[in-house]
Amino acid sequence: MTLEEDARRVRAINRMRLKKRGFNTEVSRRTGRRAKFWIDLDRHAKGMRTQELLESQETSGNPLPQEVYHEALFSLDTDPAAILGYAREFQKLKADPFLAELRPRLEALTRSGAASGEWPSLVEEIRRLDLLRRRDRPAAKEQLEELISGAIDRLNGRGPRRALGEISMALGVLAALQRLAGRRDDAVDLLVLSRPLAMLAKDPKVDADWYQKAAYLLVDLSRLPRAEEFVLRAHLLYDVAGARAERLRAMVDLAFVLTHADKHFDSIQIIEAVLPRLPACDHEYRFGAFHLLAGNFQALGDLRSAHKHLDSAIQASDDDLLARAYALWRRAELQVDTGDLVGAMASYREALPLYAKLTGAADLAKLAMEYATLLMRQGCRPELRALAADLSGWLEQLRGNLKLRIVIEDFQALIAFDELDEQAFGEILARVNAAKKQVRQSKTGGAPRLQPPGG
Repeated sequence: MTLEEDARRVRAINRMRLKKRGFNTEVSRRTGRRAKFWIDLDRHAKGMRTQELLESQETSGNPLPQEVYHEALFSLDTDPAAILGYAREFQKLKADPFLAELRPRLEALTRSGAASGEWPSLVEEIRRLDLLRRRDRPAAKEQLEELISGAIDRLNGRGPRRALGEISMALGVLAALQRLAGRRDDAVDLLVLSRPLAMLAKDPKVDADWYQKAAYLLVDLSRLPRAEEFVLRAHLLYDVAGARAERLRAMVDLAFVLTHADKHFDSIQIIEAVLPRLPACDHEYRFGAFHLLAGNFQALGDLRSAHKHLDSAIQASDDDLLARAYALWRRAELQVDTGDLVGAMASYREALPLYAKLTGAADLAKLAMEYATLLMRQGCRPELRALAADLSGWLEQLRGNLKLRIVIEDFQALIAFDELDEQAFGEILARVNAAKKQVRQSKTGGAPRLQPPGG
């Protein structure tokens, strides 16, 4: 819409809301203005000023005057891909090479539109790769790129609606992988590019999958009201598609958004209603539900309930290493807060080898230093030596940069010569943080957000 069209729509929504509450003349009277004041303003070519418009809504008794703008300009009847694109961070990172190569091919595919024909379904393979990204991100990324590129090659310009929808779904999984890697701009671009394909598919489930993936990304971009809108839209579309399992999962996704919005009681109520209905085999979302309960109860100060639900989350994690590592780390932090230091050290020891398989060298070093801080405070020298040795080996396997490896070698040497005091340890921490910051600026948009995997 042009600015002039936007202004007309704002005035129309304002007029409609005022009619629900009373006449313009009544609003004018209540504000001490002449009888036709609001009518004349409404008719004026340039429309009302923001303050005057909000005043008219408030005076007429509308509880949220600013919602006029939201309803007029930003509701979901506008292009959701444009809404997502507006939230782009501009991280100033070089685009992923595959994304740069893929963009013109996807744009050409969109311009060609849908065609008739048969298509061997890729849904099971996409689902397998969605699960793989939680255990082995590099392998999942490589295989997703091969699947997407190969699918586009086979279409040779145009494809059946189901094929376009499945390519859109695969792009959504790749976007989720980039989101977890901290490359939020790449994730936005992938979802924006996949949106036209989802629309061409004319399948409510494909459409719902797009909204669900976009909602998680919007949480990471701190656009929580938008994320809530997108999740509710996904829930509605799953209902239309008759996808009962996905509709239940969307309620857990909604609880996730509400948790991030600090609406802890609301989130708990939703999860407690949905959890008994989640299938026992749905380890992924049962884990997410228990983990969200733990986080909400911890935020409300009920640490006992938080600990209980974290234990349930760990049990539900099954073979999802990212989920298990994250829950173990959260439990370790909670155990430190409640004084169970022996339990905390055990949780840290179990979590770190898992993170060594799932994250980058700089992020792993930063996490290891959290555990080392506890060991320093407790004077656990043998455990510190073991941690330093393990960390050195992990960084070698992960091909961590030279500066980071030197820091950890110095850490080992200080422990070996019994010279690791508070000052020396503080210097090690500062050097690890500096190395991590350098890696973040040169390679990615930041560490993967440590959260229950989803979206």
